[in-house]
Order: sequence, then C-alpha cells, then structure tokens
Amino acid sequence: GYYTYKCNNDPSHTTTEPVARANYDAYNSAVNNLNELLKTDITDEAKEAINEALNTNKLAENLIVTEQTTIVDTATDALEKVFNEYKGSLNTYTVTFVVEGTTVKTETVISGNAATAPTTPTKDSDADYHYTFNKWDTDYTNVTENLTVTAVIFCRNVI
Repeated sequence: GYYTYKCNNDPSHTTTEPVARANYDAYNSAVNNLNELLKTDITDEAKEAINEALNTNKLAENLIVTEQTTIVDTATDALEKVFNEYKGSLNTYTVTFVVEGTTVKTETVISGNAATAPTTPTKDSDADYHYTFNKWDTDYTNVTENLTVTAVIFCRNVI
C-alpha cells in the first residue's frame, strides 16, 4: 500500500510513494541507535566517531526518498557499521570485593551496571567472639568508577 512518510521526521516533508519506506525506516532506526548509544557512558573516541558518522551520513531535508533509495541504503549501512563497531566501547570499571584484607573477587563492570557480589563471607567463631557478616561497605549497584568493596563483619563477645 501507500504510506505517508515524514522525511527526516519533518512533518512538512512527506511522500505517499509505496517504495522506500522500509529503507528509510531502517535509516531512522540506525540514527536512533547511535543517538541512544551517545547517551550512555562511552569512550571519547566512540563519541567522536559516532558524531562524525551521523554528520557525514545525514540525509538532505529535501531528499525525495523514492528516487534516492541507494543513498538511503548507503547511509544506513555506514551508520550501522559505526554502531556495531562502537557499541562495545562502553566504559568499564573494576570492582574488587575484599574480606578481611583479602581480595575474594574482581569483576569488570560496564558503566552504570551492577557488580555481582561473591557468596556471603563467613568466619568461624573463636574462643572470644562470634562473627557475622553485616553488609558490603560500598554500593555496587550503579558502578561509575573503579571500586573496592569491603565486607563489614560484626563480632560479639562469646558469653
């Protein structure tokens, strides 16, 4: 069937041609994917490459979609290539879990994600004290820097 389609999301610019809607939808999807990736914590190199790709492959406002399918497809392919290359460029951080001075787990976490704590530490009671794990001393649910997370262990006198 025929579609009314907004060229570059400009309501004043439409086509009712049946061709190229899928091509242009794919282009818009590629642009949206890159814009979403720019909103995340990615490396400066990735940001520069994505912005350059978006500017280089920007379609003219007066593009007649049906006559320029090859241009749309070429721009879409270029943008998807950049997305696939840089989607792995998210900044990562190291989270180190420590129990009584000993590293028990180290994990690499993508910025904004949570680390996964190791199993709850235990410590056997001795003649004087009972030991109970209380919590981890640092929030590791939204990692935005390298972290050292230390177990807080309570002890109470043996009666």
